[in-house]
Amino acid sequence: MNILFNFINHSSAIDGTDYRAQTFEPLLYLLRDKGHQIWIDPHKKPGHPSFKPFKQLLKDFPTFSEKNIKSVQLWIVPYPHARKKPRYKYLKKKKVPILSYEHGWLNKSVFVDLGGMFSDAYFADSIANMVNENFNKKECTRYKKQLLSENISKRPQKGDWKSPKDIDHNYIFIPIQKLNDVSMQQYSKTGMLDFITETVKFAKERNLPVILKQHPHTTEDHKTVEKHVRSLKKNYRAVYLVNASIYYLMQHARFTACVNSGSVVDNFVTETPVFCAGESFFLKSGTIIFNENIKQGLNTMFDQNYNWDEIKQKQTKTLWWLKNNLLFSSLDPIGNLQRLSNNCAISL
Repeated sequence: MNILFNFINHSSAIDGTDYRAQTFEPLLYLLRDKGHQIWIDPHKKPGHPSFKPFKQLLKDFPTFSEKNIKSVQLWIVPYPHARKKPRYKYLKKKKVPILSYEHGWLNKSVFVDLGGMFSDAYFADSIANMVNENFNKKECTRYKKQLLSENISKRPQKGDWKSPKDIDHNYIFIPIQKLNDVSMQQYSKTGMLDFITETVKFAKERNLPVILKQHPHTTEDHKTVEKHVRSLKKNYRAVYLVNASIYYLMQHARFTACVNSGSVVDNFVTETPVFCAGESFFLKSGTIIFNENIKQGLNTMFDQNYNWDEIKQKQTKTLWWLKNNLLFSSLDPIGNLQRLSNNCAISL
């Protein structure tokens, strides 16, 4: 098979490492060893500093040229870069499979999908049923305990804020997303700052504190968020921007409220009810409460108008499915190739 691979390496993506690049590097060599033709299309211009750790990789594989476009039989591309390129319409029209890849929800993981991301993902409509297959409750419980005891989340967790007794288990927790993230621009009717404003308004009417955590990676947004919170505190003082482990903040919250956060899976680990206003991958999974109308969604959470036992079971099963289907940099390339083939219905 002739495979076009769009290579990207954001060295500061998670904790100084882009696990997408780290995961795919050995996978590309394995695919070549199996007889596949691999072309690489780097995300940046040749010589970019981010390519330094992967000099050998870029030497060992030919750089893609548009003259080869007619020969491409599979395109693997970081989301959402595919649709920005002219070749997208061409390959789509030819019905060439296009695999989108992105950082996964679990530590050092990568999500690859045949459809896209968020609610456009290939599995988004069927994930609720798929998670029932090969579920191991005992092992999943053990996995949860390991993540919690070692404080292992998608991103490094720091901070030592502790919930005061008078608000413990009675606050709304909001994990803040990147303000211009595609998950909100294309998959939500509400932006992050407006979502915070609406949630604070709701909380004030019910005398509930709101606890917010800055996105640890998008530091360029921090001042804007701080300014917004200061403005909100003029009308309602019980709004706090804190720094603590996301697991702790979820475990001590009444519930989590977010737009379309990648940290939604952390709620599955902590067994926390979560409301999402954006159309995430988990939209139809039975693991979250979804409502584009923020007030209605928050009311559902506040009134606990849902079957928590059913949702919690789905959260646990979905967590186990992710553990066994995402690609991981720690997994050997043969294992990752098997997952890539299984999840994308493509024999590689």
